[in-house]
Amino acid sequence: GQVASLLLSQDNPVGVAVVLRLDIWSRALAMLQDMPFTGIGLNTFSFIQWHFYPGYLLGPEPHAHNLFLQTALDLGLPGLAAFIWFFIAWGVRLWRSAHSPVSPAVRLMLAGIAAGALAYLAHGLIDAMMLGAKPSLLVWGLMGIAAASPQALGAASPAPVDQPFPLPRRARLILRLLPLLLLLAGLLFGLLISPESLVMNLAAIQAH
Repeated sequence: GQVASLLLSQDNPVGVAVVLRLDIWSRALAMLQDMPFTGIGLNTFSFIQWHFYPGYLLGPEPHAHNLFLQTALDLGLPGLAAFIWFFIAWGVRLWRSAHSPVSPAVRLMLAGIAAGALAYLAHGLIDAMMLGAKPSLLVWGLMGIAAASPQALGAASPAPVDQPFPLPRRARLILRLLPLLLLLAGLLFGLLISPESLVMNLAAIQAH
């Protein structure tokens, strides 16, 4: 009871932050339920929320105070899927670079960038530095450095190794297209279980 009164009471800064975020997230989820395919569009949260999804204690909020919700609202659920897949692919690339023959200093740099990316995503659970925000230039710049080839980071060129089980060309193509195929399958599944959702999505955009 004491924890709940602390977190849900508006008599203290912690409670105010929690209550306002719950209110904002409920409005953001309502927007996403109405427009799952396209989202509401970039830089429109304040206008759409204030005029069409007013909360209990909210003014015109600048964003959804959650990076993942905000990305889905900016770009739709397909955009959120691409955002998550991007970080997974980047993490795999970073892991491979860190385990290549690079110097200890480079490994420390990669570890620091990885920690920064994790902090960015963890911060995104309760707030949002939107994709187009100016400070995010530093995030993308550091991630670009970490995604450079091991040779560009100072690693020795590895000797070519024959693959014991080389994949056929068609199988390699399917693996490369797998993210796109999964995304299209998810959209098709959504249309099959709720065919009216696309019409509601388009109608909500026109209404707004």
